[in-house]
Amino acid sequence: FVPAHLHGLLNFIGPYLARIRMSDVIRNLYKCTLRTLLALLYDFPEFLSESHMIFCDVIPWQCVQIRNLILAAFPSSMKLPDPFTHSLKVDTLPEMKVSPTIQSTYLLKLMICGLKADVDNWIRTGDRALLENIIKKLMYSDPMVALEAGTKYNVPLLNATILYAGANCLFMQSKDERSPSLVFFEYLLEHFDTEGRFWMFTTFANHLRFPNMHTYCFSCIILWLFSNTRIQEVREQITRVLLERLIVHRPHPWGLLITFIELIKNGRYQFWGFDFVKSDQQLQKLFTSVAFTCLGQPIPTEGEPVDTPEAQLNYLKAYKFNEVAHQHYRQQQIDAQQAALRAQAHHHAQQAAAQQVVLQQAAQAAVP
Repeated sequence: FVPAHLHGLLNFIGPYLARIRMSDVIRNLYKCTLRTLLALLYDFPEFLSESHMIFCDVIPWQCVQIRNLILAAFPSSMKLPDPFTHSLKVDTLPEMKVSPTIQSTYLLKLMICGLKADVDNWIRTGDRALLENIIKKLMYSDPMVALEAGTKYNVPLLNATILYAGANCLFMQSKDERSPSLVFFEYLLEHFDTEGRFWMFTTFANHLRFPNMHTYCFSCIILWLFSNTRIQEVREQITRVLLERLIVHRPHPWGLLITFIELIKNGRYQFWGFDFVKSDQQLQKLFTSVAFTCLGQPIPTEGEPVDTPEAQLNYLKAYKFNEVAHQHYRQQQIDAQQAALRAQAHHHAQQAAAQQVVLQQAAQAAVP
């Protein structure tokens, strides 16, 4: 009952949110939607985490904050590891071996159109003719339907296919870099245009959530594709999809944070050496600002000044983790957050006391 109503709300408001300008009515409806999702996130997180795929199918790609609110949900019985901990070994977490519960009919969609059988046959036989057939099914054949959807790609079907292929990726178990699922994703990247690749990475990022098997699979897939792709644009698009979800207000999904932190910290990916990172001064400022925030460490104040984008970029290239400075900075952040919460609680208490005085005075004035 509730998922259907919330799905209907997101489906209704989606086209309006995709526009550059919104009316006051839609803006108010959008604010109410955010507050509703925030209440669900704190009081019924399991509902959002289990139904995330249903909602992501209808949320416009521009609505990053709504998407983050839904994807940040995790079971109330789980305690998330601190993603900023330097010694965190993601692959050793026991939760990474557990498949999450997903309330969705994505398998039924794949079975109806024959995509499940195609993917299964590809994984079993490696017949590339099947991949061509899969790509045809992932696109709308009717131009009018594509025009109404705003894209030639059947995004809900693409979401379902990527989840099914990614969840069955043998990369985790065998560490085989040429597993059928990875070859499948490589083939899609090479034969999709820019728009298709964007939808692919958006779907990948939708599964970077709390610690679970899907988060681990898709984090590994994203990092592997970033490291091994032959298409330079792919790295830029991966960075764009991750970054646009990090520059909005919190909350940020746990899996998103650990993936981006791994990307900028691990020298294997040579993130800071690519031209697109330093192609524009404003982009450099954005990259370095988000990087320092994700690393949980402030811009250094000792030694040579790091007050320009170029200096910050050079600092990040030669970045070495300092556990003492990191813990000190994290403690400062925690203390500041707790102080803000105490100040907010004190302000609310003052407001409640003042309101109580007003009510008492009104009651006394009403007595004859």
